[in-house]
Amino acid sequence: MINWIKNLFKPRIKERKLNFSTLSVADMLDKHPNAIPQLLHKQVDGFHIQGFLNTESVQLILEKLAQIKQEKLSAIPNGKTYPMVFSAFANNVQQIPAQDQPQAAKAYFEEMADYNQHFDTNFSTDLKHQLTTFFSKLSGGWAIDTPPGPDEGGEYAFATARVLTKNGGNIDLHCGNIFPSHHQGFYTDLMRK
Repeated sequence: MINWIKNLFKPRIKERKLNFSTLSVADMLDKHPNAIPQLLHKQVDGFHIQGFLNTESVQLILEKLAQIKQEKLSAIPNGKTYPMVFSAFANNVQQIPAQDQPQAAKAYFEEMADYNQHFDTNFSTDLKHQLTTFFSKLSGGWAIDTPPGPDEGGEYAFATARVLTKNGGNIDLHCGNIFPSHHQGFYTDLMRK
């Protein structure tokens, strides 16, 4: 069990050129109705989708994020996240004794399940439904849901927000088919689901 957890949290990063397209929601649905299978079969690396949320939804989410207590935000090198992204959790959990890591993982994924369950109420928007509907359309009608956490406990967070620092805040590319090279253990766990 401990070795599995260690492998789950071990980042593996490789540099390579990526093939990303930037599209509107309508163009994405029109030009890539099978984007999810294409990603899974590594026919494309990923997509940047512009305008997924309308201005009102973004404003509601930003207003709710501003109300979150600072101690609930997770520090990252270039800002903060909410909730804690699992890569930050993976880095943090390695700092605690190995025998305590399984319980920490269980608590983290249970907290993410609670976040998922109450997101619509807490953020006044149905983002999870919008995402699952959109991804279902991009997969040829597959049922889309948030995967359970490792060992089927809790859930992965369906989405996270980042507050980036001014003058230098950025985010490393970690989506699409680049993701497996960052945290192989998580990717392996997600691909089994």
